[in-house]
Amino acid sequence: MKRHFTKIVMTLVTLLSTPSTFAQTPDNVPSYFIANGTSPALAESKTLAHLVFVSQAAGNNVTDIFHTASGDAGKTWSTAVSISNTPGMSTEPSIAVESNGSLDAVWTDTSTSDKTPDIFFARSTDNGKTWTQPKDIANTPGKSSDPKIVVGKNNSLHVVWCDTSKGTKNRDIYYSSSIDGGEHWGKDPLLPATDISNTSGFSSKPTIAVDETGGVHVAWIDTTRSEDHPDVFYARTAGTSWTKPVDISFSVRKSIHASIACSRGKTYLCWTDNSRKEFAADVWLVISKSSETRFSKPENISNTPNISSQPDAHASGPWLGIVWSDQSTAADKPHIFARVSLDQGSDFSNVMDITTKSGACIHPKSTFIGKRMVVVWQERSGDQETLKSTSLRVDNIGTGPAMDVDPIIKGVSGNQH
Repeated sequence: MKRHFTKIVMTLVTLLSTPSTFAQTPDNVPSYFIANGTSPALAESKTLAHLVFVSQAAGNNVTDIFHTASGDAGKTWSTAVSISNTPGMSTEPSIAVESNGSLDAVWTDTSTSDKTPDIFFARSTDNGKTWTQPKDIANTPGKSSDPKIVVGKNNSLHVVWCDTSKGTKNRDIYYSSSIDGGEHWGKDPLLPATDISNTSGFSSKPTIAVDETGGVHVAWIDTTRSEDHPDVFYARTAGTSWTKPVDISFSVRKSIHASIACSRGKTYLCWTDNSRKEFAADVWLVISKSSETRFSKPENISNTPNISSQPDAHASGPWLGIVWSDQSTAADKPHIFARVSLDQGSDFSNVMDITTKSGACIHPKSTFIGKRMVVVWQERSGDQETLKSTSLRVDNIGTGPAMDVDPIIKGVSGNQH
């Protein structure tokens, strides 16, 4: 596919006012303890929020993947159940929920080899009480890592991960799918994975979403244009094949931490980029029709005075929520900030600080349960790593601009295609 690059345009928006604070704090937003652990991943099934994370069982010297669920928008959580129980180190979990309520989880596991870990999969049909025996679904000669899973049309399962089968310096993004609840993966049982990036650079940190028609959308970080200035690349399915990867951010500095979501015919892609402020990255958002690869001009979603990182986007119906870790409160104690749109990304709420009394808050994840946005994050205090949650009522949330601590500059993050 021919790519047309446009010149980066910097357009200053005149400030109408200068607020006294850079983020609003919603009233009555308490946080709740979930468990000791790291690397949270979140999904929802009607009234339940499902969480997987990394922790150690008592007396165990390796990490496992645990599952817990909440039926009251994150206030209380069920007793965590280990779903991996493998002899190796289990890390980097991801979870998805089928329309019938079945749970599907993937993670990175070293049980086959410490040097070439694989992607393991397990499934639960009873809301996470019991899980199937873990299955190796990567089956590649290289090192497989950082998997993400989503459920698509007709409860099909779609997984992406990073893989070094073509060389450690040319890591690519691999994809595999299942149409029978994870019993079989890919078209070729001996090599059930497809290289969908296949770029000359180093591909990492994939993110995946599926639209209502069954189209699969994947974004990742790629160094093809420059090792020092990685960009956000994107590809989607076109029939039985994949489109050629497109450089979406094409920024003058570094684009990292991509997150993608689909809802009601639109695809939302956000990432962190420091092109506007070299030492204080922002969260940028682009939107497209799910049938196209041409995205809107990047919009600065965070626009805070310090580093915004690790954004997570989640869409449900017309609602779009974006959460991220922000160092504007203190460099060593970032808070979780959030913005919500109730009309498919056209108008957002003001920036909201939702973790005002906390340690260092990182790796936020979000989902919608009813009229509430449930947010989970990892909180570091000394040597202690815990998982916390909160929720926001979003159906009547007010809208407004990002806090104008600096002039908003649109279009500085990238080019369009």
